[in-house]
Amino acid sequence: GPLQHRPARGIQRHKRGQHSQVKTGPINQGRSVGGDPRELIRDGEAEFKALKLKKADLTKAQIVDAIAAHPVLLQRPIVVTGARAAIGRPPEAVLPLLK
Repeated sequence: GPLQHRPARGIQRHKRGQHSQVKTGPINQGRSVGGDPRELIRDGEAEFKALKLKKADLTKAQIVDAIAAHPVLLQRPIVVTGARAAIGRPPEAVLPLLK
């Protein structure tokens, strides 16, 4: 399928009072990013450090919960083609999706 570019749609926020819901694109759509799911989270951010979690110990559910609570933690860009996705860091990582 064609390469999709959807700026600002990877994460959508809907405010409801003080609660915020986040849809995390490829994670919730069941797309396969491949590799270790811990690669989806940015552990260098202050928000991650404040959670006092160890990246090596995270479960997939903890990753989704952390990204939902702190969208800045989602590694980006994520390139999506059809049912497959890849983190675009380094840029060469998306080349297998284009074949």
